[in-house]
Amino acid sequence: MVRAAFGALTVALWAATWIGAAPAASAALGSVVVNGSVHRDPGGCMEVGGHPAGLAVENHTDVVVTVYSWPGCRGEVLAVLTPTQSLTITGSSLLIS
Repeated sequence: MVRAAFGALTVALWAATWIGAAPAASAALGSVVVNGSVHRDPGGCMEVGGHPAGLAVENHTDVVVTVYSWPGCRGEVLAVLTPTQSLTITGSSLLIS
């Protein structure tokens, strides 16, 4: 009985280690400025328009900001801004990673 319980515990720990939940998302330190609006400590996918539109993007974070053509951080990757970069581009969403 003890051996069976130990075996089940071992399998459960292995599964938690290898299958486990996705890593927790964490916010970037700093801000992203989109068309003059400041977004402090952003994280994940930011919707910045329902359809592609002109965006003035400034990356004042410690991570990369990726500009996508469609909402939901889908479609073509239009640009990748490293920390301190800025640009004007047409897009719909930003992935802060």
